[in-house]
Amino acid sequence: GDLFPLGVASGDPTAEGVVLWTRLLTPDPGDPLPAADVAVDWEVATDDAFGSVVASGTAPAVATLAHSVHVTVDGLDPDTWYWYRFTADGRTSPVGRTRTFPGPGTSPTSVTFGVATCQSYNDGYYTAHANLAVEPDVTFVVFVGDYIYERGGNSGTRPFSLPESTDLATYRARYELYKRDLDLQACHQAFPWVITMDDHEVANNALGDLGRDGELEGDPAGIAAFRARRADAFQVWYEHLPLRLDAPTGPDYVFYRTLEHSDLVRLYVLDGRQYRSPYPAESSQGLDTPARFDESQTMLGATQEAWLDARFAETTARWNVVAQQTVMTGMPIPVGDAFAFNFDQWDGYVAARNRLLRSAVDHQVRNPFVLSGDIHLAAAGALRVDYDDPDSPDVGFEIVTTSISSNFDDDLLPLVQAALDAA
Repeated sequence: GDLFPLGVASGDPTAEGVVLWTRLLTPDPGDPLPAADVAVDWEVATDDAFGSVVASGTAPAVATLAHSVHVTVDGLDPDTWYWYRFTADGRTSPVGRTRTFPGPGTSPTSVTFGVATCQSYNDGYYTAHANLAVEPDVTFVVFVGDYIYERGGNSGTRPFSLPESTDLATYRARYELYKRDLDLQACHQAFPWVITMDDHEVANNALGDLGRDGELEGDPAGIAAFRARRADAFQVWYEHLPLRLDAPTGPDYVFYRTLEHSDLVRLYVLDGRQYRSPYPAESSQGLDTPARFDESQTMLGATQEAWLDARFAETTARWNVVAQQTVMTGMPIPVGDAFAFNFDQWDGYVAARNRLLRSAVDHQVRNPFVLSGDIHLAAAGALRVDYDDPDSPDVGFEIVTTSISSNFDDDLLPLVQAALDAA
């Protein structure tokens, strides 16, 4: 039987290499893999028939990481398509295609890449992945979060009976369900991906260590249990994706990073969940409040903020693309004579947003360009250092990518319509 039912993937490309991924899984749950690492051979070639193999080796499918395989391949040529495959126990994986980035010092005039987010399995099909997989000009994909949804899924277009994901076993079962989808596999097999996570890879609206909507504030036992859950979620996220990272060893995991695409693009991959402050109000949505402007509020945490400021200070890229989770553009929603805000977005963390954008201005960052998802709609917005100052200039722009499959929250439709009517 097939040992590669979850397909293959590549990710985090450089000018010299890429990370290759697969995970071994037996077709019969009653006949599992051995409780030890399994040797897996891998090959990289310049053609899909593997007539010219340019790199090969053997890597472990690590038993303690669900027999996942992560291979860091170096020594490749820049800006080049390659094909790869794995072999274990005489059985060969599907063939994947990947591409290295152009090298430093080169100056291509353009690049085309895909952006994806929010792929709730039971909400719909992955037709968008199938279409993206055959886009002729795309060379990589950026995924800005919500690869899985941890909640139960016994309703919707593709219902399933798995319980909510809360530990290693239940998170693994969820990724196995999602990654068996052939359209998702096709998109992974077509391009290297650059991936960050949002909230649903752990728990909905997770706020730092405080769980959903910050509900665990003042509950040390609850916080400890949530951190244990997050440790399992981080591990299983790593087990199923082609990440240029070490495997996590607990509930604290640094996965923000930069990637360099020639002199054209520097890509900043952020983590807007693990370090953020509680909401400025009791819930994730509400009427305007002065607490939105609290200088102590943070979306990224002090360490990541300082890291990003240092990266902004040194960049010489023509485009500086920030891949992160939630909408950064100001989105006030008219409610009578007042305004409401989604505090889960950067509107709930105004001082943090202002610090980030002011850093880009102070360091004369060229063409700041933010990618986000989260809210299951498509939008574009101008980025300003201060949305409450009508004279504040535009300093960059944002593209909000709609979901692969996740439904829009119908409860928000009247608010969105009111905002459109007022625009």
